Amino acid sequence: MMVAKNRLKTAAAVTHEKLMGRVSAKQGCVPTFFDNFLSTLLNRLAATEAIHGWDPQGILR
Repeated sequence: MMVAKNRLKTAAAVTHEKLMGRVSAKQGCVPTFFDNFLSTLLNRLAATEAIHGWDPQGILR
């Protein structure tokens, strides 16, 4: 289970980095609605990591 959590956390970090890079480079620092939504979601996940621990199965319970 620890491997799945680490993979989820890594994938989220990579996705967020790509998102921010695309917004700043290709979109002239103007995010779309979905860019804002996803960025906020990923920031909240990172900020509340101690509570949920990046449990990929938590959504299925």
